[in-house]
Amino acid sequence: MEDNESKDLRYNPDDPEGQAGGDVPENGSESGEDSIKFDSILDNIEETDQEPAASVSGEDASKEKEVHANLGWVYYKQGMYDEALSEHQEVIKIDPGDVKSVKIICQIYKEKGEVEKAIQSFLFLQKIDPANIEIFKELGNLSLQKGDFNQSLKFYSQAFKLDPNDRDIYVKIAEIFKLKGDFEKAISSLKKAIKLAEDDPVLYKNIGILYDRKGDLESCIQSYRKSLQIAYHDIETHELLGRIYYKTREYDKAIEEFQIILNIEEDN
Repeated sequence: MEDNESKDLRYNPDDPEGQAGGDVPENGSESGEDSIKFDSILDNIEETDQEPAASVSGEDASKEKEVHANLGWVYYKQGMYDEALSEHQEVIKIDPGDVKSVKIICQIYKEKGEVEKAIQSFLFLQKIDPANIEIFKELGNLSLQKGDFNQSLKFYSQAFKLDPNDRDIYVKIAEIFKLKGDFEKAISSLKKAIKLAEDDPVLYKNIGILYDRKGDLESCIQSYRKSLQIAYHDIETHELLGRIYYKTREYDKAIEEFQIILNIEEDN
């Protein structure tokens, strides 16, 4: 890929065509103050200036950590989330940099639906595992669950700094813009994704849906037909295309699409 193409694929949420520059402040903060607190990942653990394992030898601390970690894992696999949290919090008391235990804590809060605690936990994890793109994806998804679109976009922008060629992030960015009602930016994001996955019929179909929402029915038809060139037997896309032909009063073409659906269903 040429340099100008690589540059084009780098994403700025406020400029999906990639014309503007500028970095997103770390952790999604625009003011220099973190919008989400980092110090509440662990319940009932008071911070202290003492070393976590000061009262025991290094070997004893290591063994104690292993016991808590193993027990926490067993509890987690059994769905005993509160007990698992307690054990892995003990691991973090001994070793605040234990990535595996922090990941499990993140996952537990996520599975329990405690979105804010999950966000705080992933932010803590990001500090000790800063090059992990999946953390920013998780933060983006969790922020989206909260309905905080701008914060979600900022986390996905951080993910792009780590991998500007990740198609799935473009798709998620498009979803956010769609929810915000900015169909033009959503379409632009999906077009970026298509540059990385030209044979994905779902991307073309989703672009068609967005063009329909915009009222650009000609572009909508072109997108659906492109999708069907790749996945001809996709009934949903034929139905969508048939409905657009009905809107444009191209009734013969609409009937043709619905007849194709019947033929596909008969073959199956």
